[in-house]
Amino acid sequence: MKKENPTIKTTLSIEDRILMPQELAEGYFTADSEGRVSYTPYYADMMLINVFFLHCVDGIAFEVKETEGGKNEIAENIYEAVTKDADLMKLYDEFFEQDKDTIPSCPYKEAVIQMYGILSDTEKMVEFRKQQLIHEKEDALTALLLAATKKIEAVDPKMLNLREALEYVKDTYNPAQAAHVREPRNKETD
Repeated sequence: MKKENPTIKTTLSIEDRILMPQELAEGYFTADSEGRVSYTPYYADMMLINVFFLHCVDGIAFEVKETEGGKNEIAENIYEAVTKDADLMKLYDEFFEQDKDTIPSCPYKEAVIQMYGILSDTEKMVEFRKQQLIHEKEDALTALLLAATKKIEAVDPKMLNLREALEYVKDTYNPAQAAHVREPRNKETD
C-alpha cells in the first residue's frame, strides 16, 4: 500500500455509487468450493472498510497484479493494510461519526449523504439476495419432489411385491442402529 496525503473525497462518482452497494452486498455472502452460497453477515464490517478505502479516499493505492485472464486485481489484503494504519483508521472513524447535526459543517458532507444512500441500497440488495437463496432452495426441493412423484407414479403395482420388501426390511434391520431411538414414555412411571 502506498499513501500520499490520504483524504476523504468530497463527493463520490456515479461509478463509485454503483459499485459500492454491489461490493458491500457481496460481503454478506460466501460460496464454498461446491458453489453453495451462505449468508455471512459477519464479513460485512470488513467489507465496509475495504470498500470505503477503495472508493471514498484519495491518496492511497494498493498493490495490483494481473490475473491469468488478463484482469487486474488487488494483490494485498486491504483490510489488514488499513486497520494496521492508525491515520487511515482515524479517517474511517471520522467519516462514520458524522450525524445529522455535524453533516452541515463537514467538508465532505455530500459523500456522507451519498453513503447513507449506498448503505440503504446495500440493505435492499442483501434482502433481495437472501430471498433469491430461499427461493432457489424451495425450487430445488420442488424439483426433487416432482422427480420422486414421477418415479412413484411409474411403478407398476402388479410388479410390486410388498411381502418381499417387508422380508428384506426385517432381514436387514439391525436393532443396534435403532438403539438411539428413545422408547415411548410411560406416564405412570415418569
